Amino acid sequence: MAGSTGTGRQSPVTAPVVVYGLTGLLITVGTWLGSVRLWASAIGPQYAPVAASLFALGAAFVAGYVGYSAADELTLALSGYLLGFAGAALGFLLAVWGAVFGGIAVAIGTTAAAEAATTVTLGLAAVLVALSVLTVGTVGSSTDWSLTLRMVVTVLLLAFVLVVFLVAVWAVVYLVAVLTIGVTLAPYVSWGATLVAMGLIGYREYGQIGFVESGADATPTTAEDLPEIHATVTRIAAQLDVPKPTVSISETHAPEAMVVGFRPEKTHLVLSYGAVTALSDDQLEAVVAHELAHVANRDAMAMTVVSLPVLLADGLRTRMWDRITDDEDDEYDGPQVDPYDSEWDELTYGSRTDSSDDEDDDNVFEYLFYVLATAVWIVSHAIVSLLSQTRELAADRTAAELTGDPAALATALETLDERIDATPADDLREVSSVSRLSILPFDPVALDDRDGPLSWSPPERLRRFFRTHPSTERRVEELSALEREDLE
Repeated sequence: MAGSTGTGRQSPVTAPVVVYGLTGLLITVGTWLGSVRLWASAIGPQYAPVAASLFALGAAFVAGYVGYSAADELTLALSGYLLGFAGAALGFLLAVWGAVFGGIAVAIGTTAAAEAATTVTLGLAAVLVALSVLTVGTVGSSTDWSLTLRMVVTVLLLAFVLVVFLVAVWAVVYLVAVLTIGVTLAPYVSWGATLVAMGLIGYREYGQIGFVESGADATPTTAEDLPEIHATVTRIAAQLDVPKPTVSISETHAPEAMVVGFRPEKTHLVLSYGAVTALSDDQLEAVVAHELAHVANRDAMAMTVVSLPVLLADGLRTRMWDRITDDEDDEYDGPQVDPYDSEWDELTYGSRTDSSDDEDDDNVFEYLFYVLATAVWIVSHAIVSLLSQTRELAADRTAAELTGDPAALATALETLDERIDATPADDLREVSSVSRLSILPFDPVALDDRDGPLSWSPPERLRRFFRTHPSTERRVEELSALEREDLE
């Protein structure tokens, strides 16, 4: 990953340097002014200036170290990313304050609730400042700060969305409980439902590899099952100096290739029959190199985390609409024809049948959650897309440099794009919830081809803000430019 040279002292004073310095100063002063009154309320006015100064020093260190490290490559965009980081952190903390205050004000009164919310928010702010200082000091001066800040902004924005989502869950359940069982028990029921929602989120987070593999209908394999694929994965993993991932195969026609996992040691590489059978050996090697480049850049961890709200919201809105319409899901028995070579015969996969949901007469409840999940899905999808496109281009470049053959990856992308167009829509819908993690997503299905009154297709001018990947045409152009550079 490209980074700065770390020779910030030799950089001239230019407009980007001045703007960045003013941005850092603004954030530092704003941190002190914004926290001193909160600290005065929490620990008393005599200690508040000291505590606020520690916050401000943390903010100044982060801004200063990033600017020093990236001084030779300092741009106005980096100032924007730094300001975006501060704004996203502020929005997240305000959302936490509002959530705590709103959730306990009915039970303990507004004054006590405000004090409790302030204490919780300051505690989270202290953790955020400490983590920022620790992270900046740990990653060193050679990192790509623009990409790093964009990643942090994305995570904070998604955290904000999750907090708002939980607050909305509390509010919807509270409203329904007030109308059904009365005001006295309503707060307890709403808090119970919110805690259940948080538990489900934690469960999905903990078991995200199994969750994604289940969504992709993938099964782990061994080197004895697929020796050539495992040999390719082993070789590329060694070249990138990452542990060899578990190789899982999906039975779908849809052309998928993705990596999931928080740590490189626990990463799973998921390939579909549709992808493997469509690609030549060189193309498959380039695709594997692209996916393992994500592992080397810790993108597997990053994108799995930031995609979680999208997956959760998408699953919730689908489930709620099924309950509203009381439609049974179609049975899925795998591919209708077998397009695979004899090497696949050793692998046995069972069919699966999605059970229909029980009938629920209270459609108002489901409609409210459907609207909520749809809003979260749209917003979180757009936020994830801000980060994902840059990481995809970086992985393309790494794969091209590793294999020494940019054309192989370019033709692989074109081939997979053609396979997506030729794949039946029903097969694409089966895996659309995890497609944003794949080398080529099925965004047209994910955005356009949905049931329900809130199905939405963005105008063409806005589509790029919702695409998790750059267009295939742009990626091919970038790879062609790399090939021309190699020939010169």
